[in-house]
Amino acid sequence: MREALSVRLLGPIDVLDAAGQPRAVAGKRLKAVLAALALQPGRVVSVDQLMDIVWGNAVPATGAATLQSHVSHLRRALGDRSAVRACPPGYLLDLDGQATDVATAERLIGESSLRADPAGREKLLADAVALWRGQADAGPVPVRAAGRSTGDLPAAAAHPRGGPRADACPVAA
Repeated sequence: MREALSVRLLGPIDVLDAAGQPRAVAGKRLKAVLAALALQPGRVVSVDQLMDIVWGNAVPATGAATLQSHVSHLRRALGDRSAVRACPPGYLLDLDGQATDVATAERLIGESSLRADPAGREKLLADAVALWRGQADAGPVPVRAAGRSTGDLPAAAAHPRGGPRADACPVAA
């Protein structure tokens, strides 16, 4: 059985295991790959898009190979090789529906809009705001680089982006 993992993006980028303990995800570029994939859960993020997020206009000649190495390191950090699947034209993060803090905040904000009572709305919105843990990691990838801004969570929930869904990508044996 796969271990439940949670990716946190609303502050320093990290991964929590099922016991709530952080897993080491070292390096700005590795965190950039994780953030880009986590913001498109179950969707393929192309190699070109990932290289653009990681290096911008300065993609090295070895960019594709280096990205593949980053994905390999990320799989080890997650402790589950199948969590990051290769699926042309890129990769997808497959955590069996495990939430990111962004998805949790989106859900809470959405639920708050359905509440008739002001106290219930306020509680749900306060819970969503409490998920922010400070400044996002500095470096080559602010969280919005993956095509979604954490500052506009309701709009992101209403208009998902990304490539093919996970069910269009076969699971590697």
